[in-house]
Amino acid sequence: MTTQHFIDRDGTKAQLVVLTGEAVYAESFSAADCQRHVRDLAAGKPPDAMFGKGASAIALRTIRRVQIDDNDNDVDVFHADGDKDARTSLRFAENDVRDAVYAALRERLGPKVREYVDEYTRPRAAVGSLTALTVFGLGTVLLAQAAAAIQAAGEMEITGRRAGLKKLFAGVLDTLGPTGVSIIGGILCLLALLVLAQRLRSPQRLRFVQAATWSAPSKAVTVFKYALLVAVWGFVAKAALV
Repeated sequence: MTTQHFIDRDGTKAQLVVLTGEAVYAESFSAADCQRHVRDLAAGKPPDAMFGKGASAIALRTIRRVQIDDNDNDVDVFHADGDKDARTSLRFAENDVRDAVYAALRERLGPKVREYVDEYTRPRAAVGSLTALTVFGLGTVLLAQAAAAIQAAGEMEITGRRAGLKKLFAGVLDTLGPTGVSIIGGILCLLALLVLAQRLRSPQRLRFVQAATWSAPSKAVTVFKYALLVAVWGFVAKAALV
């Protein structure tokens, strides 16, 4: 199969993506360097000789899944990195280029993969952001209470394993106090709310190819997650009123 290349222009920079029969490469260059590399490719120069150490280079045989979300500009490649699972995101300024790279990767992976579409409902799309909001909310309440207790206790003697780390943590809480902890936690909760609003406005629509058979998650799983969140928020509300 012939080598393919794609150029994604973003101002004075350009990302060059090259697909061979063995691997996919991607790196950002100046526009001039990008054109020079394209000429080198046409002259037969191998891609691994022109991409630097900071480039993304993924062997096709290690790829397990290639995915795009209609609401962002990334191509997410899930692959093996030694004995670990890895995820490499290629970000594009132009959706047409992103779609072309996705289609080319799908073709390169051949008949062993199938394409799936996963359209999120709004309740399912909101779960991740609500979970983050729950973690930040619960963490804020607990840490604010801990900060208040540390300030009320005055001088404390901290001993035992990892005493230094415990002293540092207690010192940070003592410095911030419950007000400082609440402000930082409030900012994190606000960010989670902004992401939640975006998810509700535009639920994810994933298109992906993989060899493993896929089926949509059961609605019962989403219901169970919401039940857990309600239970945790009940605890947070009760703790906040104490």
